[in-house]
Amino acid sequence: MHLTDAHLLVDNQLLVNYINRADHSNPPDWKIKPYTQEVTNLLAGTSTALHKITRQHNQMANLLARQSAFASHVNQFVFSGSCANPCHAHGCPFLDALQLVIINDVTILAVTCC
Repeated sequence: MHLTDAHLLVDNQLLVNYINRADHSNPPDWKIKPYTQEVTNLLAGTSTALHKITRQHNQMANLLARQSAFASHVNQFVFSGSCANPCHAHGCPFLDALQLVIINDVTILAVTCC
């Protein structure tokens, strides 16, 4: 949306403190690191800040977030990759093997086949 000055309302004080500080190397819970990294990347170079609100004032957003989380578990991530190894022009055994690996809560961003 290309916003440079926004105020986001969150009902988690730990998350507010973490996002608003300069050091993002230690999130309050490592399971949320991919999400917090995405948020910090999006907010870099902006004057956007997070603010704490009470849960009772955040009920609709909480309901929508739970529905979204449930829907994302239903549609499991399917890995698709490519191999630049000329010896694997007709099929890469490494990519074939990765199709069979099930790792919960992990997203494979990049792989290298040699």
